[in-house]
Amino acid sequence: MKRKAILVNHLLKINRSFTWINFWGPHTPCIVPEPYYSMYKKEDVVLDESFFKPLEGKPGHYRTISKMWGMWEASEDHWKEVITKFWGYITLIDDAIGELFTFLENNGIYDRTFIVATADHGDAMGAHRMIEKGEFMFDTTYNIPMIIKDPKFKSC
Repeated sequence: MKRKAILVNHLLKINRSFTWINFWGPHTPCIVPEPYYSMYKKEDVVLDESFFKPLEGKPGHYRTISKMWGMWEASEDHWKEVITKFWGYITLIDDAIGELFTFLENNGIYDRTFIVATADHGDAMGAHRMIEKGEFMFDTTYNIPMIIKDPKFKSC
């Protein structure tokens, strides 16, 4: 807590700074605290259409990768359970980012803060019965967002 107070005071006193905040997740295993762990229900999960025709036309070693993760033979129900935990993990991170924005707003520095949010990769999370990332090139693993908030840019 003391380090957090030092950082806060530093950010408030200086006119320019750079802070890199890294969230390790969401990565499996998705072990997160409540309420995030139980936040989503399996009934709300819609599996990617490729789940039902896994690796059609894809290299054979992809199946080996999925087996290595122990998910190739997993039932639809188990996949949905894993996905709900993944969503909870995402929500946990989203809430943490929201807390950062609230802090910036409450201290009058949000409007002058340049923010970039992105990720190093996505996750197959059930597409083609795959999980995580790897040498397989699917939109779910490599089509990632980048959001930029530039205080000098005024929207139309």
